[in-house]
Amino acid sequence: MNYFKGIILIAAVVAVLASCSYLPYHLGSSTASVRVTNLELPDVIREGLPYDVSVSFDSDRPPHFQKACFRWVAEQISGYSPSLYCNSTEVNSNQPLGSACGQWSSEGMVQSSPEFCVGVENMRIDMPGRMLVRIQPQDLKTGYNKLEGYFEYLEDGQLIKTNKADTHILVDK
Repeated sequence: MNYFKGIILIAAVVAVLASCSYLPYHLGSSTASVRVTNLELPDVIREGLPYDVSVSFDSDRPPHFQKACFRWVAEQISGYSPSLYCNSTEVNSNQPLGSACGQWSSEGMVQSSPEFCVGVENMRIDMPGRMLVRIQPQDLKTGYNKLEGYFEYLEDGQLIKTNKADTHILVDK
């Protein structure tokens, strides 16, 4: 009798382990991450008007975004652009988030606005891999020519920051 209970127990364990391989996500593993691949905004921006920033992202599962943070930048065009290098490196590689390039890409190199953030009430996912974030520009300077942003999301109970992405704009006064 104990022999049959042992066989049934082993069969049940094998069945449970085999069924786990068919799950879309491995429970308990934290391998999913969100990578921002593109920001889009109208080319010409005016202060005080609301705009939707279109954010494209790659993710293993639907992310639970909590906050979107941006800053306006007056970027100087040069032959070597560390901000472009850092952004493309983080988007296209396995470089860990929060690395040296993970900080604001042009920190200390150019003029920028203070960081401003919006919460979930201003964010909505309109299709898989794309989110719209409502912002209303304030205190714009005519020299600003780029919007940089990153996003915070919950994963396994922890708040995680994405990589930074940017889009070029023109401020109309």
